[in-house]
Amino acid sequence: MLLGRVVWGAASLLILGFAGRGFTWKAFMAGAFVNALPGIILQLVLIPVVIIALDRAKLFDDV
Repeated sequence: MLLGRVVWGAASLLILGFAGRGFTWKAFMAGAFVNALPGIILQLVLIPVVIIALDRAKLFDDV
C-alpha cells in the first residue's frame, strides 16, 4: 500500500513536471497519506475480519 503511494508520487512528479505544473511535498503528503489514511486503516482492519469470517464459514478450500 505504502510503496504504491510512493510510486504514485514519483509518477505524478514526472507527469506534472513535464506538463509545467508544480507538485509539492505538501500536496504529495496530503494526497497520498493524510486523505487516504481512513481508507488504509479500514482495509487493514476490515480485510482480516472478512477473511477470518469466510474461513470459519468454510468457504475457502485448503491450499
